Amino acid sequence: MKNLATYFWIGILVLILSIILNISLGSVSIPLDEVLKSIFHLDVSKESWQIIVVDYRLPKAFTAILVGSGLALSGLLMQTLFRNPLAGPYVLGLSSGASLGVALVLMGSSLFGGVAAGLFLSKWTLVIASSLGSFLVL
Repeated sequence: MKNLATYFWIGILVLILSIILNISLGSVSIPLDEVLKSIFHLDVSKESWQIIVVDYRLPKAFTAILVGSGLALSGLLMQTLFRNPLAGPYVLGLSSGASLGVALVLMGSSLFGGVAAGLFLSKWTLVIASSLGSFLVL
């Protein structure tokens, strides 16, 4: 292997360029110089671009980085734990536990009737049920 530090810095540079490109593209196309101005809170041509970049696209980009890093780390830990490069969430039954949690909430909500079941079955309820199901199985 050559110098690992060189590969690291090239990866960081590609990540930063990808973030800037991700922020500039969308339903409203924003020029790259305006993106950089809005990130560093300089004067932007249109105030709406500042709001779009700072309030919507920048948090979305950072969330994508955090989620991707978390998934990569969890995959690495799973493969290290089982000493198997093909290990996944199905090995421990985590996916089945998440499905069980959602199924119990969906089937249990029918006991409450129409209106109460509609209030009980929000998207966050299903996310929490799947997380609790996989935690209980783990």
